[in-house]
Amino acid sequence: MSQEPKAVMPAGSQVLIDGTPFSLEGASDRVKAHVASIQATDVELKRLAVQVAICQTARSAYARALKEELEQVPGGRQSGNKEAAVSKSDIAGHS
Repeated sequence: MSQEPKAVMPAGSQVLIDGTPFSLEGASDRVKAHVASIQATDVELKRLAVQVAICQTARSAYARALKEELEQVPGGRQSGNKEAAVSKSDIAGHS
């Protein structure tokens, strides 16, 4: 499987693909459509990265809250030095 070219979309009339600048002057409508698609995809990837960060932060907060609640339950904390992390599979499907 070949690696996809890395396209950088600087402002102006050229695009940088794998470190090589290409002029967009006089570009066809197909070329302009590809540029627009890459730009839209880049925006969506950034939006999704923010969503992932939000979900990771929320999950950490829920895990902390769960730990605090369980520490209040008599016998809720297991004895011994072995600590277990709450994994996604441990709580998946449980409400």
